[in-house]
Amino acid sequence: MKKVALIKPEGGICSQIAFYALYKHLESLDYEVKFDFTWYKEIGKDTNGRYPRNWDFDKAFPSLKYNIASTEEIKNFKDNFNVYTNWMQLFPRMYIEGCCERINLMPQYKEFFIQSFEPVNKIEIADLCLNIQSQFSCGVHIRRGDLANWHPLYGEPLEPEYFIKAISKLKFKHKDIKFYFFSDEINYVKEVIEPLIPKNIDYLIIDQNDSTKGYLDLYMLSKCDVIVSSRGSMAGFAQFLSRTAVLIVSKK
Repeated sequence: MKKVALIKPEGGICSQIAFYALYKHLESLDYEVKFDFTWYKEIGKDTNGRYPRNWDFDKAFPSLKYNIASTEEIKNFKDNFNVYTNWMQLFPRMYIEGCCERINLMPQYKEFFIQSFEPVNKIEIADLCLNIQSQFSCGVHIRRGDLANWHPLYGEPLEPEYFIKAISKLKFKHKDIKFYFFSDEINYVKEVIEPLIPKNIDYLIIDQNDSTKGYLDLYMLSKCDVIVSSRGSMAGFAQFLSRTAVLIVSKK
């Protein structure tokens, strides 16, 4: 029997990368794999329903290809072969949906993703990338959106003092460091975080990318030497997409 797996991805660019790792893994096991993009057509928002979650994988990794399931295939597989997150049992027919285990698959594809990470519109951030790479740089990722309040997976949001303490410690260790601030709510950074930044800190707030261009923030973060992590997965994925030994500074 021919082995076939349909995967229903969801979430932002980091989640999409992990779903593609699952896609590649199942292909390596001789499955015919297809994506079902129903979530992006029917929901396509964060858990608050405020910010869009588009399928941006094509914009971040334009050279990578995949198959798309038809409407008939989706209905058939969802009705008859839905394994939800239990794909590791490797049934011959599988419809996989939900936040299944896939992060552990990613290390084997690290170089593959790095080589393929060439956003279609990276010319927009070319000068910023040159600046980031021309000096010892730190990307500060401040995740807000649906993680701005208590979240069942991530707990309470990080207080402004966490970020100020982190950059102050890094400044003490690296006198010539420059900080680049990234966020899905950049006004929060300007109104709440910026007034608290010590005067001896050299920094720049990256404010040209909204939540529809998070993959460009991810690309710039991956070029930094150090990353101050926030809630969510952006910092960890930026480290994954970097060939250098990027340090993740977290609250843990």
